[in-house]
Amino acid sequence: MKKRQRLGQHFLQSQNIAKSIVESAKITKSDTVLEIGTGRGILTPLLCASAKSVMSVEADSELVF
Repeated sequence: MKKRQRLGQHFLQSQNIAKSIVESAKITKSDTVLEIGTGRGILTPLLCASAKSVMSVEADSELVF
């Protein structure tokens, strides 16, 4: 997938960094998380495993699945 500069896209690729981000956020099963710029969705399953619910927003229609 090609990054679109006008959208300021940067794609997270490292599973280890994704896990570190979620752990650092200290999300609990009582939290609702808003993920903005979902991209390829590397964080989404980790957020879903930690939070009560996750809402995901992506502006790039090519990345919406």
